[in-house]
Amino acid sequence: MKGIRMSGVPKNWSVVLALFLIATLMVSCDCGTEPPPPNDGPDSTSHDFTWRQDTLGDRTYQSIPQGIWGSAPDNVYAVGHSSSYVTGKIWHWDGLTWTDISIKYTEALPGESLLFTPAAAFGFGSNDVWIAGYRDTTYPPQPIKQGFVMHYDGTKWHGVSPPNAQNLYAMWGSSSSDMWVGGINGGLHHFNGSVWEDYTVADSIWIESFAGMLNGRLIAGGLSHNDTTGRTYYHLLEWDGVTWQVSESVLDDGAGTPFYVNVQVIGGQLYSPSYQSVMRRVTTGSWQTVFSDPQNTFLDVGGDAANNLFVVGWSGVIYHFDGNEWIHYDQFSNAKVDNLGIWVGGGHVFITSEEIFSQGSPWPKSFIIRGAPKSGG
Repeated sequence: MKGIRMSGVPKNWSVVLALFLIATLMVSCDCGTEPPPPNDGPDSTSHDFTWRQDTLGDRTYQSIPQGIWGSAPDNVYAVGHSSSYVTGKIWHWDGLTWTDISIKYTEALPGESLLFTPAAAFGFGSNDVWIAGYRDTTYPPQPIKQGFVMHYDGTKWHGVSPPNAQNLYAMWGSSSSDMWVGGINGGLHHFNGSVWEDYTVADSIWIESFAGMLNGRLIAGGLSHNDTTGRTYYHLLEWDGVTWQVSESVLDDGAGTPFYVNVQVIGGQLYSPSYQSVMRRVTTGSWQTVFSDPQNTFLDVGGDAANNLFVVGWSGVIYHFDGNEWIHYDQFSNAKVDNLGIWVGGGHVFITSEEIFSQGSPWPKSFIIRGAPKSGG
């Protein structure tokens, strides 16, 4: 899954999300009202999951997971902002426990400022993990910061940061010798295994997600915001192997857009959440609504096949498509909670989630919701 920066757009869909969670357990459902996307597989998957909810941290600080990725259900990383003094948070799931491994930042980048925020994670196995983000280079912190990249080789974490990178929010690669990171001011940076190369698009665009490869092109999602007019635009960017180009741009008019800042290639199709809908691109500039729910607002879509899709959003919403129908896990509905991002792998799903405001503790709590197929444990 792409690394996701959960700073996208707030509940008025302008510029930065503010997010948070709680839920109970049992499976029930409401069927969706829109026609589902075609099932590319011969069979449907199951809606029947065993759900668990894990709290991150000891509730003495706020930990906001901005990105999540795993190589297997027992090797998952969640990264993000923290109110804990001077440090962001890197969490690792080993199949039993979430462990705070934030100290690995100083192993990778010794002597660097501890005022850091990891925002995206990606990799290719338990011994090949990448994390990107940004660190403060001035005090008090300024909007524009210095980007960093960490790489775990199975033994040690190393810093391999692009020299010209600013705030980094998204990461994707086909291998450790073909890694992309993106962030503010149109910055895109490529690592070929030895050196970093810099690429740019319009400096007003913030790169927020990488969708993956589609028809031989790498797809990315971004946004731009005009402080004078108050207008926000979403952009689709494509890499053809030589240059990055903006292939689509849409104005957020507050009513709905063909796509949002989060985009994801799943089963050879490009998907995006957009307000109360899940959208799928038919051709460049043409998008189809494959599911909608006027009662909910969606923030991210993820999955590992066209017949195994999840969409999450405000108020604890989680929907699943099994190849035949969309169902709603209504036991997670909670107006005081937002579900933010998704990683799906090995039949399991991991969802980042947060309380909107503090509920019975000094800081709003953050969670990981884990779904395991009942048939497989």
